[in-house]
Amino acid sequence: MKQVSFIHTADIHLDAPFSSLGDKEKADIRRQELENCLKNIIDRARIQNINLLIISGDFFEESCVRGSTLIGARNLFSELYETEVVIIPGNHDPLKENSYYNTLSWSDNVHILTDSNRVLFLEKFNTCIFNMGAVGRVVDDYSSLKEKSVSENTFNILVFHGTVNMPFEESNYNAIGSKEIFDLGMDYVALGHMHNYIRYQNEKCTVINPGSPEPMGFDEEGVHGFVQGNIVVTDKNTKFVEANFVPLNGRKYHNIELDVTGCKSNEEIIQKLSIDDNIDFLIRIYIALH
Repeated sequence: MKQVSFIHTADIHLDAPFSSLGDKEKADIRRQELENCLKNIIDRARIQNINLLIISGDFFEESCVRGSTLIGARNLFSELYETEVVIIPGNHDPLKENSYYNTLSWSDNVHILTDSNRVLFLEKFNTCIFNMGAVGRVVDDYSSLKEKSVSENTFNILVFHGTVNMPFEESNYNAIGSKEIFDLGMDYVALGHMHNYIRYQNEKCTVINPGSPEPMGFDEEGVHGFVQGNIVVTDKNTKFVEANFVPLNGRKYHNIELDVTGCKSNEEIIQKLSIDDNIDFLIRIYIALH
């Protein structure tokens, strides 16, 4: 094969509670939007005959996900006849004995990466999929990965749920540096965990965290989406990665500040907003009282 195509997403958080909304009906709407987001990604993979759909952790909320939600996702995956689905557990969907990763019967094209010592080789795409930190400590998985030989004759992808180039504190899940990742010799590293888009790159390797495809709260402003790309073998028998961010989110969060000096009632504050009712934004208003 001269190239392999992929869609890379992470942190979908199916069935997230959205308890901060304080309203069950609104929370149900947001949960449905997460399901719609996944369906849109799967539809794109099917229509464009994408080779790999990669989900880099936090696919669902383990504490409150409904079986019906994941059965629906499983059925959608099973219709991707040309696409292999690769999923790694994250900190919100950890691999437990009773996890749906273990108890649900997934279709043959779905590969859940649970063993960091095992390399998933997809022969029809000439692609090796590595993973790190799915179970256990990332430092141990990194050491074992360094001992593996990465072939120049295959496409090599690392799927990893954790933080990169952040202070190595306990609060930073699976923390590692970009230098250590670059040293592994991968073509593409599919990150997850952080809900914003992040990209690192050198002459041989591209490392991307796509962010959450649908924003989860007011700390996730701006455009959200996923990454779509190809790993290509050139005429000079070298490999390079084409990877682009694709906007997707149907909902946008914006924080605004409103000077309400002189306003004597909530009605006056609302009038001062002057926001078009057709704009599909969720807005939190920080009221500065003077």
